[in-house]
Amino acid sequence: MGLPRAELVASADAPLAHWFCRLCDVAPDGSSTLVAGAGLNGAHRDSPVDPQALVPGEWYRLVIEMHFTGWTFRRGHRIRLAVSNAMWPMLWPVPHLTTTSLRAGGANASRLFLPVVPTDNEDGPAFEPPEARTHPPGVKGSGDSFPAPLSVTRRHGTSIVDWSGEYRTELPWSVQVVKERMSYRIDDAHPEATSVLGETETEIDLGGRRLLWRGRLNVSSDATHFLYRFRRELVEDGRLVRDREWEERIPRDHQ
Repeated sequence: MGLPRAELVASADAPLAHWFCRLCDVAPDGSSTLVAGAGLNGAHRDSPVDPQALVPGEWYRLVIEMHFTGWTFRRGHRIRLAVSNAMWPMLWPVPHLTTTSLRAGGANASRLFLPVVPTDNEDGPAFEPPEARTHPPGVKGSGDSFPAPLSVTRRHGTSIVDWSGEYRTELPWSVQVVKERMSYRIDDAHPEATSVLGETETEIDLGGRRLLWRGRLNVSSDATHFLYRFRRELVEDGRLVRDREWEERIPRDHQ
């Protein structure tokens, strides 16, 4: 119980790389359950406010403190530490193809530290089942949870990840419907040219008055910059009341 920690001894052949650690419980049948995880931008190895490029080929000790967790590994199960260099779309990929190396075994090897709670009870603690979820009086909710399940499509070396969802909330004085859609695109050979498109609608029916907020987000990148675009609209009873657009080109700065 606590914060699992991985100390990786690793190197990269590029000035920027990411490392992700996933602590897993592997059952005797081979099924794997995620227990905790976290990631590190290699440029932030010493300080997130003063990032420094990696020296290609140099070995570093990278400390990755994973999220807080409490878990019991049952007898016969195995502890797995999975290490990867990307977790798209959780974190924007580095702008170049990268190969990394990891030391395992020996005196100067990567390590996994697990905070252990001593117990004489091999069955672990017992908890009461959670209470059924209820809505306040006069409130009803239905629809998808956010984010909804992802769908992945592969086309000529390009991965496209999509999800969409809709949730409806009924209150005594109004009905609110929220719709969201996200689409993530990445090219295996050109990770610098990555993009995300997001669209959202929030419609509120007040009984004789209908308000609609619409938003469209587009974030893309090249080797040196991010390009951020966003448009916001407010529509009342089918009439556009207000709209605004933002656009900014942002240096990647070790991202």
